[in-house]
Amino acid sequence: MAIFYKLRYRNNTTNPNYSGFYATVSNKGTVSTDEVAEEIQRNCSMKRSDVLAVLAELSEVMKQQIQQSHSVKLNGIGIFRPGIRSVIAKTPDMFKPSNIKGLRLNFLPEGFRQGKQLVKAVFTGAKIMQEGVPATVKPGGSVSPTDKGGGSHQVSGGDGF
Repeated sequence: MAIFYKLRYRNNTTNPNYSGFYATVSNKGTVSTDEVAEEIQRNCSMKRSDVLAVLAELSEVMKQQIQQSHSVKLNGIGIFRPGIRSVIAKTPDMFKPSNIKGLRLNFLPEGFRQGKQLVKAVFTGAKIMQEGVPATVKPGGSVSPTDKGGGSHQVSGGDGF
């Protein structure tokens, strides 16, 4: 199993020092709740219908708890917690409910420290592979394919992994 990436070229006309290639994940699609339930059924003694019932109830309980300002910690996955976006007010008296612009859900993946590095458990042992043909920049800023680069490597952890 590997996390695939593609190289993209970013042309920063205001600061050429920030122009260049960067990696972006090559998303292979979305796995549905039914597909997750099917795979869990294959990996344990629960039937698919039981798994679907548990996942449906998990969804309801998480929604209920988050709407009561609780964080929800799922071992092996991470912590889900409510967040809020608002416009800054100079003083508490100047803050009005209209300053609130929306709610969001924050996610902090479960992790552990390995020396000074934070290792996110979901990426432990992940391999990274380049997908497709890497590209180079032609004079004038256009992008063309090249045969350099590619390959895969094991991720050891590190910040963000």
